[in-house]
Amino acid sequence: MFINHFNISPDYPDQIDRKVFVMGVGLISENWEINYHSHEKGQLIFVEKGVVSLEAKDGIWNVPFQGAVWIPPGTEHRSVISENSKGVVLFIDPNHCENLPKDCCTMSISPLLREILQKIASFPEEYDEMGSEGRLIQVFLDELQEAPLGQLNLPLPTDPRLKKLTAQIIKEPAKRCSLKEWARSVNMSERNMSRLFSEETGLSVNQWRRQLHVVHAVFMLAEDRSLQEITENLGYESTSSFITMFRKIVGVSPKRFITERRAMEVQVPFHIPSGGFYEYE
Repeated sequence: MFINHFNISPDYPDQIDRKVFVMGVGLISENWEINYHSHEKGQLIFVEKGVVSLEAKDGIWNVPFQGAVWIPPGTEHRSVISENSKGVVLFIDPNHCENLPKDCCTMSISPLLREILQKIASFPEEYDEMGSEGRLIQVFLDELQEAPLGQLNLPLPTDPRLKKLTAQIIKEPAKRCSLKEWARSVNMSERNMSRLFSEETGLSVNQWRRQLHVVHAVFMLAEDRSLQEITENLGYESTSSFITMFRKIVGVSPKRFITERRAMEVQVPFHIPSGGFYEYE
């Protein structure tokens, strides 16, 4: 449920005359969805706790806690936020987005960037751009330009038949079909479907499906679901086969993935401004 305590319009962040404007997202109690919208400003969502899944016309980006997603100015997008999530959203003036990525992407947040985020989240709305606050904002922008990009993305095809195919797979991630069966479901030949899918996404259909499973798995890991439950929900025959798939794509096992991020959360607690711009419950 969306609660706007300040009775202001959703485009308010675009009206703030500052390089960077920060709002806090308070803890939400259940999965929550934000419909398609856009902002004139660039948007960085840092997830302190929980997971955010972002969808735009050309892809899906999964943002686990202690990570961030970048949304360029004017980009139509929708978001799904997992239960018990919190974080901060930064709006960056389009004139200061030139050296930032031109497309949506996930970003790895270094300890330094995290500390800067912590500090600027406490700034007043109309902070002094000519003083120490403004200088730290510029440091933040400089560091953000150097942030390594993440890998938890899922490119979407543009061909209507392939979009129908990916919609089917997203709806039933555990469903197993042969390439021939997938092709028949969208009135394509197996060869043509495979060729076009690879051209538009850079992945084979099966690679894309496994990447989708990682997106779902990260969401469930953040919700403290068991490996057995995740394995069953995604249609794997055994937990070991799921772990092997996850490690191949992410680079670490599910257990290590979640343990490392929990450690970051504990070592440096992140304070979300109590006077957040929007609050959810």
